[in-house]
Amino acid sequence: MTDWIKLTETKLQTGATLEDYRDFVERGVYYVDKTWFIREFLKDGNQVVMYTRPRRFGKTLMLSTIKNFVEKEFDRDGNLVDKRPLFEGRKIMDAEPEILDQMGQYPVLSLSLKNCDQPTFDLFSRRFKRIIAAETRRHRDLYDNTFRDENEQKKYQMLMDENLDVYDTADAFSNIIEWTYRATGVKPIILIDEYDTPLQWAHEYGYYDKVLPIMRSMLGAALKTNGNFKKALLTGCLRISKESIFTGFNNPVVHSILTTEVQEYFGFDHQEVREMLHYYELDDEYPEIERWYDGYQFGDNSVFNPYCLVLCIDAILKCKCVEQNGQTLSSFGPYRSYWSNSSGNSIINELIRKHPEYREDVETLLAGGTVEKPIYEFITYRDLDNLPDVIWTFLLYAGYLKAIRTRASDEVLYAELSIVNKEVRSVFSTFIHRFLSENIRSNNLTEFYEDLWDCKSEKVAKYLNKLLVSTISYYDQKESFYHGIMTGILSSIGNIDIKSNRESGNGRPDIILRDYNNARAIVFEFKYSDTLAMMKSDLALAVSQIHDRHYGDELLAEGFELVVGVAIAFFAKRSIVQTMNLSDNG
Repeated sequence: MTDWIKLTETKLQTGATLEDYRDFVERGVYYVDKTWFIREFLKDGNQVVMYTRPRRFGKTLMLSTIKNFVEKEFDRDGNLVDKRPLFEGRKIMDAEPEILDQMGQYPVLSLSLKNCDQPTFDLFSRRFKRIIAAETRRHRDLYDNTFRDENEQKKYQMLMDENLDVYDTADAFSNIIEWTYRATGVKPIILIDEYDTPLQWAHEYGYYDKVLPIMRSMLGAALKTNGNFKKALLTGCLRISKESIFTGFNNPVVHSILTTEVQEYFGFDHQEVREMLHYYELDDEYPEIERWYDGYQFGDNSVFNPYCLVLCIDAILKCKCVEQNGQTLSSFGPYRSYWSNSSGNSIINELIRKHPEYREDVETLLAGGTVEKPIYEFITYRDLDNLPDVIWTFLLYAGYLKAIRTRASDEVLYAELSIVNKEVRSVFSTFIHRFLSENIRSNNLTEFYEDLWDCKSEKVAKYLNKLLVSTISYYDQKESFYHGIMTGILSSIGNIDIKSNRESGNGRPDIILRDYNNARAIVFEFKYSDTLAMMKSDLALAVSQIHDRHYGDELLAEGFELVVGVAIAFFAKRSIVQTMNLSDNG
């Protein structure tokens, strides 16, 4: 038997939350070697390149890896830092001499806009100015004798002090590039991470039109026919259209999840995952890990979400260590949705709430099926409001869906889409439960509640059918789905006690409701029919079960004066109901 405590003490640490390449080396953390991407980037003949991938797929780490390789750095004593120890034993060290000769040779301007995820324009402005100012301060030793006149000196100082307004700050990024080149005589490399985050949050919180010119000014001024930088690399989730922020210069070369170039550098492939599991002696966990975290389709590659995979491995190791001590770490276990908790999921909320016309498509996806939808190469966040079917493009590029295959028709790209994996399916299910609960709470349940006590079967069924039609179902989990609906409805009533799947009489009714204030109770028995034709026979079975197993006897013995039995048969978005007064049998 593996001594899991000893194993975790001798193996390299896992590092799902680390985003700086240097941390992997200095802290002794397991690293899946993606350094060959540095060569791909430096050999790419295009000046501006963009890579779009879903969140949590290593984009930030990749930019850090490039930065640590190419940036010319000095220690506190002014000595040039040797970068080779950082990359010893990595794949990049097998690159040709002209690549290795570029190690530690460039100034680097590195911006991460991921923290521009702010709910107001004022908060965004402060954060944006702070990010630009911080990168300017990082290079302040270069700029002392760089400025041509007092105006440049003043602008630089205002940038450092965050005293420029946000629009001038954006425009000044091109000045920083020029000052860096002027000071070093070497054209800098520009790295911009999550360039589309400001636009995403601005759209969600209603200040999109204010942020749009800022991003257009920064990227346009910096990257339009600018001879002052060597290369630029941008990362994000989506390819934002030229008309939105890239007006004024040619679009960058974009490598999206649908392109086949350099597809292997983001996410972990099957061999990399097997090697990692083998290292931690977790080979037997591969099938379940594959079900949960594999399935993302980048070009021709099927890849795992690295963030969730590493968090899961870490959780498995912790669980095994704790269990070896005869304890339990968590009732949830290591297999769960980590990705859904790492950022907002507003795009799912958008689909479920604002697009009832697509609920049948969502049901198909949740049942394991596929839907074919147009995919737009150039999009803006404003398109979410103006073009309903563009939401499928957002869902694809954000990583909720994958393209099984694509086809072109009349210059339109169509993709056959499916849900990526078990983890993402759970994200959809969570939002559907939330939507269902809110939908229930928005209804006046007083009449429905009284119809139950009055044994008005047809009126109860009418309300349930109306609710079922207006929501989204997922039939691969039909029992929990229908049970969740009924629990949600009854929980919204208030001043009652609800017990689910508790012992009563000679069997187990699905739900027992006790209204102590009025000395009355209801016992529910549900059946889940496989076909429409089976509903009546299943309903009769539920009625017989209530009577034959004497579900009402215990409640009558408890002193309830009125006990009602409710039998319901469900199929798809239909229900039939039979109510009965069990007090008459007492």
